[in-house]
Amino acid sequence: MTFTHSKIKLADTGFFPQIMLDYMAGAEALRPFYQHTPGLDAFGEAMSAKAREGTDRSTLVKVLQEQLRNLTLTDAVKDNIQSLADDNTFCVVTAHQLNLATGPLYVIYKALSAISLCEQLEKQYPGKKLVPVFWLGSEDHDLDEVNHFHAFHKTYTWQTEQSGAVGRMLATGMDALWDSLAEDAGNSSEADAWVNMLRDCYRADRTMSVATTDLLNRIFGTYGLVILDGDHPAMKKACADIILDELQSGNSAGIVQLASEKLSRHYSVQAYPREINLFFLDNNSRDRITRVADGYELANSRRTFGAEELEELINNQPQVFSPNVILRPLFQQRVLPAVAYVGGAGELSYWMQLKTLFGHHGIEMPVLVLRDSVTLVDHTSCKKLQKLGLEPDAMFGDIEQLVKAYVSQQAGEEIDLEIEKKQLEKTYRSISEKAAKVDPTLEKAVAAEEASALKALEKLHQRLLKAEKQRFDVAINQLRSVHARMFPNGGLQERYDNLLPWLLRFGPSFPDQLLKVMDAPSDHLHILCEEPQA
Repeated sequence: MTFTHSKIKLADTGFFPQIMLDYMAGAEALRPFYQHTPGLDAFGEAMSAKAREGTDRSTLVKVLQEQLRNLTLTDAVKDNIQSLADDNTFCVVTAHQLNLATGPLYVIYKALSAISLCEQLEKQYPGKKLVPVFWLGSEDHDLDEVNHFHAFHKTYTWQTEQSGAVGRMLATGMDALWDSLAEDAGNSSEADAWVNMLRDCYRADRTMSVATTDLLNRIFGTYGLVILDGDHPAMKKACADIILDELQSGNSAGIVQLASEKLSRHYSVQAYPREINLFFLDNNSRDRITRVADGYELANSRRTFGAEELEELINNQPQVFSPNVILRPLFQQRVLPAVAYVGGAGELSYWMQLKTLFGHHGIEMPVLVLRDSVTLVDHTSCKKLQKLGLEPDAMFGDIEQLVKAYVSQQAGEEIDLEIEKKQLEKTYRSISEKAAKVDPTLEKAVAAEEASALKALEKLHQRLLKAEKQRFDVAINQLRSVHARMFPNGGLQERYDNLLPWLLRFGPSFPDQLLKVMDAPSDHLHILCEEPQA
């Protein structure tokens, strides 16, 4: 399958916040909130700074080998894991929650963006090895955010009564879900293979962390993507000083709040710090830690701890502590030799609130890289656009405005009453001037008559437009159909559609096709229009 590749500026899509547009443009107002400029030339400095930090590479390699020991790894993944022990190896990391069956397409785009950036950096910096790493957000407990995916015009939802960190839940009770998916995916060897792969990954005896790791490894193993779950005693032990500082002083709240106040002078902030930005984690709950008069208390269970008791846990059971959105980036950067973080607009916005906090803990802040965004246009939609005389980038915008613009363009001057409107306004100006000379009090009456006449003219224009729309009924329906396909529920396709239908449509080489166009960091969105097969 081949595609016609085009681009549209992020600013022209209508879907990206101003903070991210300004970041990509190098706006001076944002410069105090990040460490390195988002360009390929900045990574040499980032590598030097990260090398001075002294990541515990041997522990990292051991943890990865332990976590992945029961999976089938490609040589590329094995080599990348081993290379992380070398001081000349750095990584580009992305992260996400454990979305069922990979969730929306942008999770795929995150991984491919990290892989692409590694390839770019190895060309830019000979002698340096760059490893793409996917950090699993396994400690998140917002099950409702990740227990479903959209495909084949349906929503598939995993029903479970389990609670706590999603990564520690068992992948039980999914048989009916996969049966339904198999029926909707159709009878083909490709569909059978993918659904059976999902069944195999999400086996009932596995945790969601292991299931997600296996799935991502099968999809991206050929590219050398390394998957790491930070919910590991050794990874938490490496962050013991951050945990202790948070419990004893709660410095992060004040530091981040001050940065947020400065950032909010120009932009909306994404994350809000708490007095203590840690959770207490066990197999059934993830409970927020709060400070009380005589020690600490868990917000939901009301279980209490003394200061010495929690300090002992930091030393002996660090895995019971779980960072929230404020501290997670620090944990991640502490254990990885990462020079870049690849994320979406919302993610990078809250990372910008954390620069001072990184400095407080002596951790190097990575280059913040906006992931690639892609909109896919299937062959049928492409043909419809061609018949309508439109390019795919013309579809970005409100559908009603697009329909109005299309009808107006097709109708030309036939229903354009702008000239008549100007003539009417000119006529009433003349009448108003004459009335003022006769009786100044008549000016208001003339203005009221003008407003009434203009309103009547606008009503007539709407009637003409409605009649014209009926003439173009087929074209308008096609326009709406294509727009709905490109922007499900009025949003970017990548935030809704799952990978599977597109993978079955475009074949197993689909990730390769996507990787060819990935070029983050960049200030545009990719549009891939499917070309018909010969």
